[in-house]
Parts: sequence; structure tokens; C-alpha cells
Amino acid sequence: MPVPNDSGKYDAPSILTPDGMLSDAQASGAPLLEDAPDGVLVCYQSHFFDHVLDVRETEPLHGESDLLEFELHRFTGLDADADVDTDAELAVLGHFGIGSPTTAILMELLQSAGTEAFLSVGWSGCLQPDVPQSHYLVVDEAIRDEGVSHHYLPHSERIDASGAMVAELEHAVEAAGGKFEVGATWTTDALFRETVPEIERYAEDGVLAVDMEAAATFAVGDYRGLDVGSLFLISDYLTTDDWDRAFGESPDVVDALPVAMEALAGVLGR
Repeated sequence: MPVPNDSGKYDAPSILTPDGMLSDAQASGAPLLEDAPDGVLVCYQSHFFDHVLDVRETEPLHGESDLLEFELHRFTGLDADADVDTDAELAVLGHFGIGSPTTAILMELLQSAGTEAFLSVGWSGCLQPDVPQSHYLVVDEAIRDEGVSHHYLPHSERIDASGAMVAELEHAVEAAGGKFEVGATWTTDALFRETVPEIERYAEDGVLAVDMEAAATFAVGDYRGLDVGSLFLISDYLTTDDWDRAFGESPDVVDALPVAMEALAGVLGR
């Protein structure tokens, strides 16, 4: 049976809404968010997120919740010469786990509070062994092999990232002197069911990466009118013969951070 079970749901109203959840939390005296930034970097790996907090001045924006565990920190003290010249407020989101459902929920809450752009930054597997690990992966589309995106938009095999975000990422990587590849990612919910036939098919189609969130984030962006993208660093190579855990040679998270911030500022119009 295709997802969703009810193909007529797309024009139907939702019972639960992000506006309602934020209002209920505020009324209960335990707001989920103290404030909403203009643009958010989304970090799935705790190591990346913790490193960002170690090297940058930030202040927390998240509240306390029994329902959701996450941290949202606003960047403070940005230096236009050393960091990014922008009037936009930027923040970083992390410590919420991995996977499409929670990511989509947090994006919905943030966009309801006023966030306009999201950029996922972190490690992903690469399906193309000839791509050097030193290259960034700029995702321009995602294969919808997860569940969340199909509850937002009717079926299609792929979904596009924000064109404006892709263009800003290309510009930011080039300006930083980095090298990159532009292409698709395969988004799947099932980490331990990434099978040989699938890997073979997508590798032959030129798909660059495999991840667990991009298609869902792009769908939320399309549905809500947001700019959403993904910038990946290669953590490992997944082929039909082997899993090469090649951690350590990808661009450093410290180098990736200003690239991502430049792209976010650019898409927000600085």
C-alpha cells in the first residue's frame, strides 16, 4: 500500500498544528522557544553540534519540554570580517537525535515562530567512491524513500532542495576555496535495510549520498514556503562490496561552519 494510506489528505486540515503547540506550551508556563531566529543550521551529529558551541559564542533560545528534547542556540558576537556580514539572526539546532519525524516537527515549530531558512550540515555516507573525501556534497535533490515527505506532498520519486540555497552553497564553498560536488541524496528511514540492489541502482544513477532527513526537510520547506538545503561532509563510503568507514579526511567542521553561515545569510538577503 502506498504512503500515505489516505491519498486525499493533502487538502485536509490538520488536527494538531505547530501554532497550537507553541501557544499551549506558552500558556502552560513552559514555552518551547524563547525566540525564533531567521535562519537555522540543523546538526544531527552531537559531535558537530558540541564543536560548534565550543568554537562560537552563542546563547540558548530553547525552553524546557517533556515532549521534545533539543537545543537551539543563537550565534552572538558575529564579526563581519571574520564570520559573516549579515543583519539576519542565525542559530544552530542540535541534540535532538536523527531521523525525519523529529526533524520535521522541530522545523514546523520554528517556522511557525518565524524562521525562514534551514540548512542541514553534517556527515553523510557517499555512494560514489571516486568522489574525494575532501569535497563537500551540495545536495540539489533527494530521493523520497522515507515516510514524512509523503504526508506533505503527493508522490514523486525525488524532491528538490531550494534553488536559492543550492546557489548560495556553491558560492560560499567556492569563496572559501573548497571543492564540492552537486547532486542527489537517497533519504531512507531504515539504516539497517540499505540493501545491495538499492546501493547498486542509486550509485549507477549518480546519486552522491545517503542520509535520513533531506527529503523530509525539503518537503516541509516546499509545503511551508521556506528555503531549505543540505551540505554534507563525507564520513564513509557505501558500496555493494564494502562499507569504508573513512572518517577523518573530510573538511573540518570548523571549516564547514562559516561556509554554512554564509549560505544562510545569502539566502536570507543578508
